[in-house]
Amino acid sequence: MLRFLLTPRWLALHVATVAAIAGTLVLGSWQMRAYAEQEQRERVAAANLAADAPTSPIDAVIPPGQGLDVDSVSRPVTATGRYDPTATLLVPGRELDGRAGWYVVTPLISADQVVTPVLRGWVPDPDDPGVSPPSGEVAIRGSVQALETDADAAVDPTKPLAAPELAALTSVAVFRIYPYPPADIRQAQIVLIDEQPA
Repeated sequence: MLRFLLTPRWLALHVATVAAIAGTLVLGSWQMRAYAEQEQRERVAAANLAADAPTSPIDAVIPPGQGLDVDSVSRPVTATGRYDPTATLLVPGRELDGRAGWYVVTPLISADQVVTPVLRGWVPDPDDPGVSPPSGEVAIRGSVQALETDADAAVDPTKPLAAPELAALTSVAVFRIYPYPPADIRQAQIVLIDEQPA
């Protein structure tokens, strides 16, 4: 009576069903791992942001040309160097207190010519005087963060923007726009807390 279940058409349907179940199990397992890794990153970041977390020189946290490891996200760091105002980038569509504006990112060049992108702040207008960095040598303190991905963009990353704007501070954009050898650029950013001179 149920012999029709053994016909080639039904056998193919059985195989497809088993494959779909196996695929669901594999994807579910991957999703659980991704969730656990995200929780771990958030725990590490919270611990690194704690008031008593030790501050380290940026060179001890992330060498130039390398990516940021999970244990270093949000670590308090210090760095010294000179800002390159000609390479300041503006990231549009970023909100602060419900107002849209721009992130201001300027590369900090250390004495050994290592380049570190520094998220210096937020401005409501790209012509704001705060876009210009201080001249001369500065000593900064901040937290180290990973560079962004296209998914972090608040504007359409496929649409061209006027220079010096970019949709997201991605490593690809930084390597393409900054006039420095990629091996000299840190694949992370410092989110500025304070600098001397202010």
